[in-house]
Amino acid sequence: MTVPNHKIYQNKGGKMDITKIIVWTLVFTICIIFWTMLAKIAFGGEPPIPLQELNIIHEVAQEYDLTGEETKLLQVIRIVENGSQGREFGVLTPRAMRYADHPDWRKSFRVQAQWAAGTVKKRYNGDLRAFADRYCPIDAENDPTGLNKHWYRNAKHWMERL
Repeated sequence: MTVPNHKIYQNKGGKMDITKIIVWTLVFTICIIFWTMLAKIAFGGEPPIPLQELNIIHEVAQEYDLTGEETKLLQVIRIVENGSQGREFGVLTPRAMRYADHPDWRKSFRVQAQWAAGTVKKRYNGDLRAFADRYCPIDAENDPTGLNKHWYRNAKHWMERL
């Protein structure tokens, strides 16, 4: 049995059968549970990203074909930005914020994660400083209180810690 010809279910060699999808889903779930347990130990309490959010981040990372380091950066963006609904990843364009008032928070979270993942895929080349200067520029118009100056240091801290 094969899965319909859909981008998410394809790998570079063609269609991925349902068995592989189930196996990878189980592996992914086990990894998240393990990561959550380690995070509770390492961070002395709850992990920095709730499990439901982490699941969505990894789904989006898979959709955008992010590498391990790029996926980690996507997680770090969520931690550092820590935005409310509609601003979860700090993407402030109106189209990325269009579900800010949606009753299901997952809709907004996924759209924000997709915008951030697209930026990571397009702009991150392994140089966190260069990415930070682009993603969260110091003295930006939308940063009247000057918080962007802390973004790189915070992101670097979490990239090393995760």
